[in-house]
Amino acid sequence: MAKVRKAVLEVVANILIIMGVFFLLEGFFSVLFVGRQIQANKPVAERLHTEYDSGLGWINKPGVVIEDMYGPGKDIRINSQSLRADYDYSATVPEGRVRIICSGDSFTFGYGVANSQTWCALLGEENERLETVNMGQGGYGLDQSYLWYKQGAANLAHDIHIFAPVVYDYERLRLDSFFGYDKPYLTAQGGSLHTENVPVPRRSYLLPWLTRNGRTLQQLRTVQFLQSQRPLPQTDEAYRLDTAQAQEVVALILADLQKISRENDAILVIVYLPAREDYYGEAPASWREFVQAETARRGILFIDLLPDFQVLPPDEVEKLFIPEGALPEFYGAAGHYTEAGNELVARLLYEKMREIPELADKLDQPRGGLDSSGG
Repeated sequence: MAKVRKAVLEVVANILIIMGVFFLLEGFFSVLFVGRQIQANKPVAERLHTEYDSGLGWINKPGVVIEDMYGPGKDIRINSQSLRADYDYSATVPEGRVRIICSGDSFTFGYGVANSQTWCALLGEENERLETVNMGQGGYGLDQSYLWYKQGAANLAHDIHIFAPVVYDYERLRLDSFFGYDKPYLTAQGGSLHTENVPVPRRSYLLPWLTRNGRTLQQLRTVQFLQSQRPLPQTDEAYRLDTAQAQEVVALILADLQKISRENDAILVIVYLPAREDYYGEAPASWREFVQAETARRGILFIDLLPDFQVLPPDEVEKLFIPEGALPEFYGAAGHYTEAGNELVARLLYEKMREIPELADKLDQPRGGLDSSGG
């Protein structure tokens, strides 16, 4: 009997040892797997030249200069107004000039190129009378671009406002965070816009490593167990608006931008900047169609550059966008405009602006009433 009992105890002990080894290996490989993923996680480039903002989430840090940010000669220079520029802009439009403000996200900011190579800067080179102001901010949703324009352009007189979101920006306005970084979002209440999630929580900027790796850490079994016992803050973006609510917000944004432009004797132009996914039919067409219809209904100028991209062969289109692996040190670089992409956008945009009589007249009537011809 004693022998049987001893044998049973030995079997139980062996089972416990095997289970212990299994759990140790499970934990080891879980940590190893997550560790490798963390090592592969790259920071977002914007983190290097932005700072926390309680109303916008983040904003370009005034006075930042990062040489060779995107490669040799591709510097980033931010002026004291948090704008991508080599100098500060005067409150009034300089005599004999036509000032254009360019609003948008990283496609407008010029991710991957130098200050002078952004489509906004190149647009200014199409006509010596033009002074272009790049208000692009990396990672912004349509809502943030709108809020930043109202804040940043309040003391910048201008003649034309080009509001140029890409397809992703319409979806971002439905979120209260992006890549783990908290942001404001807008809601429509009684026909008016209301800003939610403000002041924007600072936590994501205080702990950038945790913000970048939060999703990956949730794969650890210990974290999953703790979350099952007491839910932790979610790191995944969650939609705060459904499609209908988002469309109402966009409509109100367009209406307010139009009102601001009219009050300041400026012209509002909504531009649809094509993304690579637009060309290949991988992006939803619903937002483009909605904005096209809404601007037509309100009498707002709308310039759609996608058809001009669609007539190009694929090999030419690929030259317009940064390919995968071109900037391996940053997350999310692929798909932004290359130098060639920015050049094409600037040229097409200026040509289409000249074709619209209202804009052509504005371009030919600089402040101060100087008589100029051509363009």
